Amino acid sequence: MRNKLARLFLSVALFLLKGGDTMFPRIAVIYVTFIMDEEITFSKVPATLKPEVKRQLELLGCGHLVKEAA
Repeated sequence: MRNKLARLFLSVALFLLKGGDTMFPRIAVIYVTFIMDEEITFSKVPATLKPEVKRQLELLGCGHLVKEAA
């Protein structure tokens, strides 16, 4: 249930905030949190957000979580 709610929240957030590059770092924080909590993997992050999510994970010392699905 938590996973479904998280996906719904992210979908709504992306819909409402679409079109603003200044919002990417804020949205990326949500993805970073879910990746660190092992709710999702880096490969599930939308392509437009991947560079920012990768940057934030590396800044937090969690660069090892940046893996694409094989």
